[in-house]
Amino acid sequence: MERKLWSREELMLVFNLYLKLPFGKMHTRTPEIIEMASLLGRTVNSIAIRLTNFASCDPYHQNRGVKGMVGGIRQCQPIWDEFFGNKEVLIFESEKILAEKQNQTIET
Repeated sequence: MERKLWSREELMLVFNLYLKLPFGKMHTRTPEIIEMASLLGRTVNSIAIRLTNFASCDPYHQNRGVKGMVGGIRQCQPIWDEFFGNKEVLIFESEKILAEKQNQTIET
């Protein structure tokens, strides 16, 4: 199977999901992860791994000694740095992306 690179939009959607899910729910059986995988045309495992990549960027988890999965941090860290201090922008922009992917509109 050909490797599919992650787009900025996909990373934003997964980061939005990261902000919504408790750390203990970042696994392949979580309905929101299954739904995101279907929406993005990715495996459930790839979404769960990307969520743990974002956990690697999170100072809260770093201070707890939780490392997450650092392999994808190069892609996740720039998204984290851009949006963690401005979550409202991330949420608005990622909800617009989500609505487009679902062929819906959102109120602005």
